Amino acid sequence: MAGTVKKIGRYSIIKRLGKGGMGIVYKALAPTIEKVVAIKLLDPSEVLEITVGRERLEELFLAEAKTLAKLNHSNLAAVWDYDHDQQGRPFFVMEYYCNNLGEMIGEEFTVETPSRLIPPEKVIHYGVHILD
Repeated sequence: MAGTVKKIGRYSIIKRLGKGGMGIVYKALAPTIEKVVAIKLLDPSEVLEITVGRERLEELFLAEAKTLAKLNHSNLAAVWDYDHDQQGRPFFVMEYYCNNLGEMIGEEFTVETPSRLIPPEKVIHYGVHILD
């Protein structure tokens, strides 16, 4: 239906930010307070799900959310909530940051664009933050 807002749990999805082997990360809006958040939804690749098993993946996903929720560091996104979507898939809600490393170093995400070297000063600058 056109105009329908996609939701994960009670959160309204703004856009998809990325996908990995274990899940998808979305930019979303928290209800009532209208705060922008990031949501990681368990949505494993078929191969991973067959290899590891759904139950074990859900255990690992919950462990990831609990571990991140216990950490408090300025270079890590805080985890604020954990729930299941309308299809029963687990997700967790995190602090949203509007930049990613690729954008910060000027990387282009076009297949046709050749990779380029990152200047050493940028590598050192971001490497120190990552190691911190």
